[in-house]
Amino acid sequence: DGRCLVLYRDLDKTCREIARFSQKDAETYRSLANMFRVVLDNMIGPWFFNPPVPKSISSLAFESSVEGLNMLRMQLSSPKNIISELFESNELKSLLMSFIKEFGGAPDTYGFGVFVPMMLGETHYPHGWAICKGGSGNLANAFVKCLEDHGGKVITNAHVSKILVKGKRATGVQLADGTIIEAGKLVITNLEPHTTFLNLIGEENLDPAFIPSVKRWRAEDTILFTTHLALDEPLKWKCADFNPDINRCLGVLLVDDPQELYDDFADINRKELPKYPRMFTAYPTSVDPTQAPEGKATAIGWQYVPYNLRDKGAAAWDDVKEEFSNRCLKVWSSYVTNMDKAVLKQYIMSPLDTERLWTSMVHGGFNHGEMSQDQLELFRPFVEYKPYRTPFENLYMCGASTHPSGSM
Repeated sequence: DGRCLVLYRDLDKTCREIARFSQKDAETYRSLANMFRVVLDNMIGPWFFNPPVPKSISSLAFESSVEGLNMLRMQLSSPKNIISELFESNELKSLLMSFIKEFGGAPDTYGFGVFVPMMLGETHYPHGWAICKGGSGNLANAFVKCLEDHGGKVITNAHVSKILVKGKRATGVQLADGTIIEAGKLVITNLEPHTTFLNLIGEENLDPAFIPSVKRWRAEDTILFTTHLALDEPLKWKCADFNPDINRCLGVLLVDDPQELYDDFADINRKELPKYPRMFTAYPTSVDPTQAPEGKATAIGWQYVPYNLRDKGAAAWDDVKEEFSNRCLKVWSSYVTNMDKAVLKQYIMSPLDTERLWTSMVHGGFNHGEMSQDQLELFRPFVEYKPYRTPFENLYMCGASTHPSGSM
């Protein structure tokens, strides 16, 4: 019916928006957002920025109150269960479940319920979302500048082919061209466990008892397919007459009913491409016009898909990616009035393309491994070693395959 639901950093304005769909949901949302903002600042936030503690200790902190036990219950449940029990309007359920799935899990993934309070708490001031002015490449450049200012050196286009080990120590790395870089103190890997230990170190250099731990690490099965658009003009939303604020949104979810998300993931579980993709779409130039020439715009649409397709596996992506991108654009265009004339160029990234471009993203997954209860916190990535440590005393792991995992 052309309506849309927009989340604002202003909690009062968000609640007024929600009240158009359900007064009960608006009251519940206000109450939970205020409560979970405190929880986010004092419990969830520190959890992300500190090494994980044993489950028994973290549980004790929650078990001292009814509110804490309820938080613990949410952590063990799924977003679908928690959101369905809290809210009644399909619009709000769709919005919240769509946002939470962007962390990399299906609506019915147990252990992902923790993202419900996190989502409600972080959406509004003083948290919110942020992007890099001028494009995300500026963040990488800032990291490089910081490292160089402190005496470091960054080498690009230098593929590492081997991590060199001797006994229980890592002695350096060997590049694809044969160059050896010796390690003065330590080696740090941002690659996921299979790549680090099976490919770059090799099973012959591992304790046989450790090899099964590496091999049981599960890559993500649900991966992002992305379409990048260069636009001659900003997209014009059909629902802007109802709510013009949508034209200022950084992100817009193309979901009208929770069942559409369930259908998407049912297709993915069958290793099929979603029949009617329900994407998350982003518009960087709506908040940072410097990312395009004056009057032009950019947009990104991403849709979860299976890495291995049912008939021909991952190799089939090269044959189907353009057709599937057109399917996504068809759904996208049903929400705007000017898609056909606005698009100047599109750039498609299938999961296979992503994997080819970035060694760290096995299967094209940005979480470097499935995020589920047995692969989070102390269990990420191994139970045999303390977080970030490895069988080699001076080799450390970092990045998305370690706590607090990807999307953070």
